Amino acid sequence: MNILNRVLTIACCAVLIGAVAFAGDIKSSGKKGVWSADSTWIGGVQPGAADNVTIADGDTVTFGEDTVVVNNLTVGETSGPAMLQFPKTHDIWLWVNGNIVVNANCGFRTQTRSSLEGDLVHTIFLYGNLTHNGTVLDFRSGSTNSTGAVGNFQLLGSADQTLTVSTLFSTSNGEFNGIRVNKSGSGSVILGSDIQLAGGSSSNDTTYPYLYLTRGKVYTGNYALIHRYASNTGSVAGGSDSSYVIGAMGRGMGNSGSATREFPIGDSLSYRPVTVRSTTGGSSTGHYIKVRAIHGNANTGSSTFSPSIDKVASVRYFQVTYVQQGGAATMGVDRFKIGYGTDDGVGTGNDELRIAFSTNDRAAWTGGAQTVPDTTFTPDAALQDSIAAVTLANNGSMFIALARLAGTTSNSLNYTTSVGYDVKTPATWSLEQNYPNPFNPETEIRYSTLKAGEISLSVYNILGQRIASLVSTAMEPGTHTARWNGRDDAGRVMPSGVYIYKLEGPGFVQARRMVLMK
Repeated sequence: MNILNRVLTIACCAVLIGAVAFAGDIKSSGKKGVWSADSTWIGGVQPGAADNVTIADGDTVTFGEDTVVVNNLTVGETSGPAMLQFPKTHDIWLWVNGNIVVNANCGFRTQTRSSLEGDLVHTIFLYGNLTHNGTVLDFRSGSTNSTGAVGNFQLLGSADQTLTVSTLFSTSNGEFNGIRVNKSGSGSVILGSDIQLAGGSSSNDTTYPYLYLTRGKVYTGNYALIHRYASNTGSVAGGSDSSYVIGAMGRGMGNSGSATREFPIGDSLSYRPVTVRSTTGGSSTGHYIKVRAIHGNANTGSSTFSPSIDKVASVRYFQVTYVQQGGAATMGVDRFKIGYGTDDGVGTGNDELRIAFSTNDRAAWTGGAQTVPDTTFTPDAALQDSIAAVTLANNGSMFIALARLAGTTSNSLNYTTSVGYDVKTPATWSLEQNYPNPFNPETEIRYSTLKAGEISLSVYNILGQRIASLVSTAMEPGTHTARWNGRDDAGRVMPSGVYIYKLEGPGFVQARRMVLMK
């Protein structure tokens, strides 16, 4: 099927997806078969765009048509095994309007291509959740320019969607290739586990592992989005205020010599990318640096400072961790760049700004040398600084943060809504996404009120029952923060699940979803 025919097919399916459709339940018929063969399915009818499809225990189904559209897709039933796989001879576009579930002892994978020219690039367009509890989830196979085949994900739609891979990562399980986050509306991607994109090397720019952040934020919670591919050229792209990783992101750093990587991360307040330079290569494939943005004061309350600095940022700081999967190795780091903006308490020039680091859990902070100073301030600028190389052991961490040169006052490093001016009334009402999300046991909710009056912020369960009142009082215009500890108003601990928090004020109502995960 050529590209034009694919587009026409997808357009017709989009009509079905957008219309009110009654989904059918279709299951494979108990044998190895091709998706496009009627005999593969019970009742002899191929699944359509409105159908919920199950690959039955004991079955292996291979895609045949160039384009497949379904509602929900489940691989396996109670005990497996079951397998859904891409073909060896041509690439596939798979559209799933709902969820993909891979059950225990089951799998979803690419196959190495047969003898034909060009590597195979399959694409999964997913609007719902991905939950993998199986034995195989492998979207990269074969050798590039020989037998290579990959499966890339596009994460779409205005609803939040969760990615969960419950079993440990290996090269045949839980390995993604390319992911493009391209949400609409206020939709976000939420991690229910670590998500790892493939490592190694690739000489074909059509099949290398990539992470493209086009639109929509990725909330990692206690997990990380890990891009293990060691190349820095175009493999991670698109970080911006509208699309970045809130929480932790890992990146492969190369097996020899120094390497510099940018991490398109931030917190619930802002996009604040961080760049890290390593001084040494890793000992083997599988290593990466992980950087987590943490909303809060870098000063523990009793932190000490080296003579060159007298304060660290009270807005956010960053944890830098080295990970060597399956081995005990070390990696040195010696240079960082931290993004900042108008809300970071940075003055009109940052020649009096430093990057500080701590190797003892923020008990003591040491100021950097600022070998490449920036002397003019622009919104969403960045500061680069060098330090004496720090060696991180496997799973070892350090912290970095913006810091103020001792004896200066131009940088408050406190959160503010403007720089060089008094804090002003917010331009509009807003209810931000809670952070962290998912969370356990506590999360923070930030909101802005445009008018003075009675304000309420409440938490509801999925049945619409109010379980906790966080705010119920008269308030002045401004930006405010509330916290929820996962308990109802009676002090009872709430179970894991999806909860709704709703802000109400004079002429304003807005609600968002959050996930409590234990």
